[in-house]
Amino acid sequence: MALGISTSKMKEMVEKTLSTNMKVIKLQSRFAEDLMKRNTAVMFEMADARIGHLQELTHIKSFSDLYENTLEIEGSMRDKIVMLYQDNTQSAKDFGEELKNVLEVDDMIARMKSFSESVGGKVKSASDTTVAKVKDISDATVSKVKNLTDGAVSTVRGTVTPATPKKKPAATRKPTAKKAPVATPATA
Repeated sequence: MALGISTSKMKEMVEKTLSTNMKVIKLQSRFAEDLMKRNTAVMFEMADARIGHLQELTHIKSFSDLYENTLEIEGSMRDKIVMLYQDNTQSAKDFGEELKNVLEVDDMIARMKSFSESVGGKVKSASDTTVAKVKDISDATVSKVKNLTDGAVSTVRGTVTPATPKKKPAATRKPTAKKAPVATPATA
């Protein structure tokens, strides 16, 4: 039983996931099929309209009639493309809504999120505690090192205290009188 989930619960969650995925695939297939049918139908209509327009052009005698006919067919084509765009946009919105309804958050996702948050909190807490301990040890070490003087240290009950230097008596020098060099008799 991992994460407090029994095997029967795990089996149920897997079946629910498979069922949800099958529904999503059916929705996607239906959306793609409808999109293709809609686009194909409009393209055929536009192609037929264009062919009909070209056939009419063979019977037109004046330039003004040609111009008016062309404007009319171009406006018709633009309207069909705009309608196709609007239909496809609405179809995509509807598909998104249906997909939201199918993709509900199930218990497994909620449990996994809860477990993840709880483990993350424990790891953060342990990490913060470790960092605090390391910082305390580091600070204590730094303060002990600062208190050392010339390597003379006396340890008392596990704490380090600096040794106090003993004062030596000042060296005294006895003054000596300066003597003149002694002359020696010269021998001749």
